[in-house]
Amino acid sequence: MSREFSPKDEENQINIKMPDNVSLAELSEYISELDCIFNKMQAMRKINENNDFTLKRVDSGSVWLIIAVSVAAAVATIGKIVTLSIYVKKQRIENDIMLQKLRALKSGADVIENIARELSEKLKEDCTQKARNISDEDGLSLNHEEVSSLVIGTEKLANLLFKGVEIYASLEASKITTDAFPKQEASPLLKAAKLLLPPVGDSE
Repeated sequence: MSREFSPKDEENQINIKMPDNVSLAELSEYISELDCIFNKMQAMRKINENNDFTLKRVDSGSVWLIIAVSVAAAVATIGKIVTLSIYVKKQRIENDIMLQKLRALKSGADVIENIARELSEKLKEDCTQKARNISDEDGLSLNHEEVSSLVIGTEKLANLLFKGVEIYASLEASKITTDAFPKQEASPLLKAAKLLLPPVGDSE
C-alpha cells in the first residue's frame, strides 16, 4: 500500500541507482534481491522499526529506485551496512585474485581449496564482528540470529554492488547520515576484477 510523502520525509529515504543499460530481466532480479535484503532479513526489519522498506518512486534518466525508510536514524545505519558490503566486495575480489594467481602457479588443488576455505572463514568472521559493531554503535541490540541475518544480507548486497548497483543517502539527509555512506567510485581493482572474475558470490 502506498502512502503520501511530504517534503520533511525526504531525509527518510535511500536512493538506489541501477547499473547503466540494465535490462528488464536484470532489473527484476535486482529488485527481487533488494526486497529480500531489506524486507526479509530480520536485522534489516528491526533497523526499520519492523516496517517494510517501500518503493517511493522511480526516477528516470538513469534508473533510480527511491526507497522510503521509517526513521532518519535508520538511513545512517544502512550507510554503515553499505560500507561493510563494499568492504566484503573488495575482500572477495582480492581473495579471488590471489586464488587465481595460485592456480597460475600450478599450486596443488588441495592447497588452493584449503586457502580458499581459510580466506572465506576469515572474511565471514570479520564481517560478523563488524556487524556486531554496527549493532552496538547504533543501539540495535541485535541477537545472534539477527547478526547472522545481517551478515547474510551484507553478503547479498556485496554481490549487487559488484554488479554495479549503487546506494546513496538522500540529498536532504544530514551530514552525519551522508558521512555514514561510502564514496562509491569504481576503483581500478574493481574494474580489473570485472574483466577477470565472475560476480562475487556466484561460486562457493
